[in-house]
Formats: sequence, C-alpha cells, structure tokens
Amino acid sequence: MAAPVTALGDLVARTERLLTSDRLTEATRAVLRARMDQRYGPPQLFDEAQMQTLRAVIARLIPAAELVDVVDPAGALDAALVQDEGDGWRYADAPPDQRLHAIGLDALNATALFRFGSSFSDLSPKRQDDLLSLAAAGDPATVGVEAGRWFEELLCALVELYYAHPLVQVSIGYDGMADARGVQAVGLAEVAHESSLGG
Repeated sequence: MAAPVTALGDLVARTERLLTSDRLTEATRAVLRARMDQRYGPPQLFDEAQMQTLRAVIARLIPAAELVDVVDPAGALDAALVQDEGDGWRYADAPPDQRLHAIGLDALNATALFRFGSSFSDLSPKRQDDLLSLAAAGDPATVGVEAGRWFEELLCALVELYYAHPLVQVSIGYDGMADARGVQAVGLAEVAHESSLGG
C-alpha cells in the first residue's frame, strides 16, 4: 500500500536524503535532481483561460494540492508540448498533441459556459467531475468531435509527468530509481522512509 503523503517539509527532507545517498548512480541522481529543481515560467503554448482550465482539471484528478503546487504538472505539460516531448505517436483520428490539448481545454470550458453559465474553473467540484466524466467517455458534446481522444491523452500525459517527479515517487514509496546496487540490494526505504529495513 502506498505511503501517505506527510507534511511537505518532511517529504522534501526524505527526498533530499535519497538524492544524496549512495543508492543512486550519478546519471540517475542528475536526472532526479533536475526534476526536483525544475520550475516553470509563464506558459508558452496555453493561453490564460486554457491554463486556468487545465489547473482546475488537475485539481480534480490529483487531490494532493501541496504536491501539485510544487510539481506543477500544468507547467510541465505546457513545457513538454512546446518542446514536442510527446510519446512519439498519436491516434490517426486525432490532431497533433499541441492542437489536441488546446482544443480539448477550450471545448471543456465552452461546455461549462454553455451548460452552467460559468467557466470550468468556477464550477462546483460536482459539476466539474460530471463534465470530466463525459470528457473521459469521449462525449463529442463535451470535447468536440476533433478532440474525442483528448481526455485519454491528457490523463496519460499527466500521470507520466506527475509520477516522474522524485517528491511524488518518494511519497508513494516507489524505490525503482535506486539503481546503484542492483535489484538484489534492499534498503531504499531506510533512506526515503526511515523504516527498519536493512540494506
């Protein structure tokens, strides 16, 4: 079972102990350190309304508000799309990722305005969840025919970007990044979680 997210300061301290431990190879340490230190500037692809909608969607999908604020998956997605760092493929009936996400966010917000007279970000959590359920089902009335694959692509991208961050990995007890001693060695939990496991 995943370890609960504790106070952010404690989580940061545990992650820092991991990053300075001998459990990681230098190459892995450099990648995780870069992710830990990454901060995103103003969005380059999404406009203000799209970014506001995206952040509201993320707040419904990822309930760990403190971690979301630090990891900033919305900023990470914007940066990844600008740099064309996708997964290298797309559905034949979907537009390129940059266009797909912009269309999906615009359509979700437009649907909120049409149905409830308010932007998606200003809706109640219940109404946001109702619209996201329709989007997840690919409802053309919610996300538009062209963006029928949007929610699936968004969810995959957010999962990848969020769980790649070392703070999130430590918060759920993931130890797959401990590559310095091979799979026979145990004991990362001792560094990251201060448990009684030896290593």
